[in-house]
Amino acid sequence: MRKTISSVLALACCGMAKPLATMREAVAQALRNAPEVQEYHATYDAAKARRSSAWGAALPSAELFGSHTEQFHGSGITPGTPLSRTNQAGLTASIPLVQPEGWLRARAASQTLEAASIERRSRLANLAYNTSVAWIEFVGIQHRLALAQARTASSLRSFEGVRMRTAAGDLTQIDLRQAQSSVLSSKAAETSLRGDSLKASEAIYLLCGEYPQSQVEFPDSLLSLSVGSQNLLETASIKTARLLSESAASGEFAARLGVLPTLHFLWSTSYALDNSTSERPWDHRGELRLSVGIPPSPGAIGSARAAMRIADSRYRAALRIGASRLRMALHVYEQSKTALALHLADSAAVSDVATGRETAFAAGSNTISEFLSAQKELYATCDNLWQARTSLSVAGLTLLKENEELDRFLGIGDHP
Repeated sequence: MRKTISSVLALACCGMAKPLATMREAVAQALRNAPEVQEYHATYDAAKARRSSAWGAALPSAELFGSHTEQFHGSGITPGTPLSRTNQAGLTASIPLVQPEGWLRARAASQTLEAASIERRSRLANLAYNTSVAWIEFVGIQHRLALAQARTASSLRSFEGVRMRTAAGDLTQIDLRQAQSSVLSSKAAETSLRGDSLKASEAIYLLCGEYPQSQVEFPDSLLSLSVGSQNLLETASIKTARLLSESAASGEFAARLGVLPTLHFLWSTSYALDNSTSERPWDHRGELRLSVGIPPSPGAIGSARAAMRIADSRYRAALRIGASRLRMALHVYEQSKTALALHLADSAAVSDVATGRETAFAAGSNTISEFLSAQKELYATCDNLWQARTSLSVAGLTLLKENEELDRFLGIGDHP
């Protein structure tokens, strides 16, 4: 049984087999196949279209035009026969000289587009984070399931040994029932973990569109991250909130400038072809157009001002939330690292106890109850050890995410 104990600790402290899939592959697959990715790109494209529309109204523009005209006079003309036909084609250009409201609204649209770009990258980073967490939880469950299977096999061997010794009269029926209880308990734990494994596998499928392999790699590099400082970075959420606040401020200022006049220079040239005359005239026109719009209503200005205040409030909240999340991520990671160290020390102590109980039972100085209890505690300790590894890995991912280092760690480069 010492071989069994050493194999249990090997399962608890080491990886299993050479991986058939990796966490990075799962993340790359999610970034390609997750249904919400298309929505993220479409949201960005919509903001890009709004920016183009806003700048189109504020920048110089030109258009080609053409027309065909037929004229009819009097009732003496045979119906359907036109008196004259005129074809005309030309070019019209408009150059805004003074247009403060339009320029500000175009600037606000540009700021909104930049915020949408950062928001898209942030959502893709969140998708990568959620996929990584699902992967870690699946791998942790797989290793815990392997431990449970080893425990079931060990319990069955112990039960067979106790059954033979009971038949020989060395042990009692109570000892046999205790061994049987250990088998049933280990099988129940194994069945529960199989259900958890199925749920974790489905979680990865929902994100990636594919199932993970049965033997996968645990990301041990997350267990020993170099923790950075607690200085608040301008994370994606903070930068997005800042840009939206600036965009709302530009929109509010544009609403107040709606009372100012605008000045445009318009120029057009056209060529007309009229069958009623032999002339082929060119027509060139230029004009300065001063427009004074109706002053915006107080409601429009008030609405823009309220939007600005809301956006500014969200920006200040993002600063506070960002600082808190960074501190909590660092704290949780350090606490999880301490917990893992304690579980490692505990597993070593429990291993010594289990070995001693096994030796004493073989020598006849310990009861079967003491031996089975030590064995059960050993597997529980190893299971707790894997849960601690999983918790520390998830805490490491969270810390990388809050420090804007998750993309670099996963090796996926900049998001589109």
